[in-house]
Amino acid sequence: MEAVAYTQLASYFPSLETLCLEDSGRSATELAPHILAFKSLRHLALPSSTNALDPYWLQTLLHTFDLESLQVHVRDFERSPPTAEFPQLRKLTCSGSWKNLAGLAGFLHAPSLDEVHVTFGADDIMDMPTLREFIRSLSQNCPHLRTLLLSITFHGPHAIPPIVPESIARLLEPCASLTELENIHLTFVSPDDMDLIFVDDPVVCFSFSEEELRAVARSLPHARFIALYVSPFTVAARAPSRALSHFARWCPHLERLHIPAMEVRAAELRVPTEPPTPNHPLRELVLAIDPTQELGQFPAFLDTLFPNLELGASMDTLHTGWDKVLRCVELFEAVLTEINAIEGGMRNNALHSLALVCKDFSEPASCVLWSKIPDLHHLYGLLVTDDDNSSRISEWDISRLLHDINSAGKRPYPDAVAWERFLHVAARVQSVGLIGLVRTEHDLLRELVARNSGRSFLPSLRSLYFSTDPTATPRRPSALFLLRSPAIQVLVMSETAGILRRDRDATAAPPPSLAGSLAIAFPSLQSFTAKRYLSNDLTDVLSDLARMAHIRSIRLSTIPGLRPEQVRKLLSGRLLEDLTINICDYTSPSIAPQTCIAALTLKCLTCRGTWADLASFPSTLSCPGLEKLHLHLTEHPSDSAPPLVRFDECVRAVCDPAFAPALRTLSILAQSYSGYLPHPPMLERTEVADLLAPVAALASLEDLEVLFQVNAARPRFHLDFSDEDAPRLAQAVAGVRRFSLCYHRCLDWTAPTLGALVAFARYCPRLVSLELPSFRRCAPVPTFTEAPPQCLSFKQLRMHADNPHERPDGLASFLDELFPNLDVELCMAGDQLTREAFQVWNEVRVLQAKRRLEATLAVITTA
Repeated sequence: MEAVAYTQLASYFPSLETLCLEDSGRSATELAPHILAFKSLRHLALPSSTNALDPYWLQTLLHTFDLESLQVHVRDFERSPPTAEFPQLRKLTCSGSWKNLAGLAGFLHAPSLDEVHVTFGADDIMDMPTLREFIRSLSQNCPHLRTLLLSITFHGPHAIPPIVPESIARLLEPCASLTELENIHLTFVSPDDMDLIFVDDPVVCFSFSEEELRAVARSLPHARFIALYVSPFTVAARAPSRALSHFARWCPHLERLHIPAMEVRAAELRVPTEPPTPNHPLRELVLAIDPTQELGQFPAFLDTLFPNLELGASMDTLHTGWDKVLRCVELFEAVLTEINAIEGGMRNNALHSLALVCKDFSEPASCVLWSKIPDLHHLYGLLVTDDDNSSRISEWDISRLLHDINSAGKRPYPDAVAWERFLHVAARVQSVGLIGLVRTEHDLLRELVARNSGRSFLPSLRSLYFSTDPTATPRRPSALFLLRSPAIQVLVMSETAGILRRDRDATAAPPPSLAGSLAIAFPSLQSFTAKRYLSNDLTDVLSDLARMAHIRSIRLSTIPGLRPEQVRKLLSGRLLEDLTINICDYTSPSIAPQTCIAALTLKCLTCRGTWADLASFPSTLSCPGLEKLHLHLTEHPSDSAPPLVRFDECVRAVCDPAFAPALRTLSILAQSYSGYLPHPPMLERTEVADLLAPVAALASLEDLEVLFQVNAARPRFHLDFSDEDAPRLAQAVAGVRRFSLCYHRCLDWTAPTLGALVAFARYCPRLVSLELPSFRRCAPVPTFTEAPPQCLSFKQLRMHADNPHERPDGLASFLDELFPNLDVELCMAGDQLTREAFQVWNEVRVLQAKRRLEATLAVITTA
């Protein structure tokens, strides 16, 4: 570009902020006056060496403009000119000879400078003391530096004079004073490192030992990106890979680390038991790895130090050996995500095929495949096959296997190879869907445990579903404890009667006391579930549960229920979060009045009992953190009070602020069959709005579900729900998001009309889902003389009609006006729809589409 063009450039673009001039063929003395003609430059780039700036012109430019970024080639800085301050400069990219750049670092005082890119002259003679002086001066004059990139390129050994190897730690030591330094990038390479292989005398520039890297890591505690691209032909010795542990310890914020001049010495590695920095954030690591080298424990070493390493970020195409370090588990987990979407038995088939695709996939695929099994019959198959691909064996095969074990004599069966394979695979099992202990399988379990020196052969088992054949005799108390393990956290016992019952054989030695056996066998148990009957063992089980410090969930669906003192024993001193129980005797005259029990950690409570017991139960508890409550009310012939009186007492007790002030979900199932009553029941009439009025006191309640079930032939009560009662009911549940009120088909019920929905639209602004019992479709659909109330958050409506085959005119328009955001797919889900109901919901969908189209056209017209 001609000089006249530079003059005209400033006149044509007076507000220019960014200017980049490549090689202009003119010196800085000729070029600088034309640059000064601009008024508001913020970013200037003069990368060519022909445009090199001396101290005078550099200071002039920086004082004339408020430059934020500058790219220059410098000269005449060898004499170390006096320091000049440039407070506005934030980014500097410079190149030049070693002496000139060292002088520039001493000349430039830029307190706001946070990014520096430096390229040292390739044709210059390297001078390590000068490089060290450059870094020291820069650290002193730019205290807020955040990014430092140093690029040093040399052409062969002739550019390197005989020097003493520079300590990489000593070189970077001044960086320790830069408390904000996050990114440091040092490149020291030859364009062709192969030229150095044939040099007679080794070219040694740096000392790169483990101690040096440790010092580097300690001097860069705030770094997020460290890159040391030092040619391996210029270092005295490549640092061992165990030096990575120093970066894991001293650089807790490090996210990217590039050190190609490092050697993997697998034989010297020791995988630490705990990482120096838990959950270290490093996600990108670049090393130079020989593809023919055995890595040994190196992948596990990396996985322990840096658990967040990313697969793609750590790949370096220049180092083909890196693919051996990649944790195949990461890649396997990515494939496993797709496999988990497969339903049914095909998932296991896909896992089996995946294990055969790649040798490195075999182990993790096998671990996933065996981690959860439906029963132990697949595991038993390993004892009768020659590989890990066993199939499920039948009960007859179990009997045959047991016979072979007992008749093996002095030579154990199965042989040592099959037994080791069995133990290896069994150690991967974490969950067993069902262990059904009939007599044969119990005997086989006993033999296998005895072969394993009395220890469980499932050491990793976490979840156990245990059952027994109720017809099997005798039922030994040791059946469950054959699988005792400190690792088990979830225990489910089905058909409980007799699992823990003592042997009834009079000739056998009396078994030890059962109290404490569960706590000793499963010390880490967190969840315990017992189904069906537990009458003979209830006292012992409760005693054991009270001893378990880690237990958080107890579900005892047992008959008989727990008495007040047993519930108190279960809750006292426990940190329970989930409790399911049956209760009894809360209204017995022989039971002393109960004081309130504080269950501070309880979050979910499911309770079953008589109407009378559940009416008294809430007053005996204080649950400040309870969020979910499920009650199941059953009728008892000894209760003479009307059922709905008890129901009203129960609801009022639940809504008492002293019981559960933070309750979010309330579900009540009320059953009154009265088939065993000796006299015809007296019909009781009550309004639903009166029964649920106390719910308004629960400010945090979001989900409310109430279901009544009665005897079809002998109902004991009648529920009234009319249009006049709808506003009171809607006001009681005004803060609820999901409300369901259902009844048994045979219940005598006063059905409302569609007008009842208007009250819910008016008084329940947060309502999302509503389910109500039958309404009268014979009544006309309400019409509005003014704008109807709208519930914009409402999505789902389920209402049953007394005559489902009638379709009142205007029903779809009525629903669309009240609830404009109805989700038609949700409303149609669930029960089978009649043709009339299907047509109504389709009409609602059409009205919604029409309204959206009109809104879109209105926007287009306005625009």
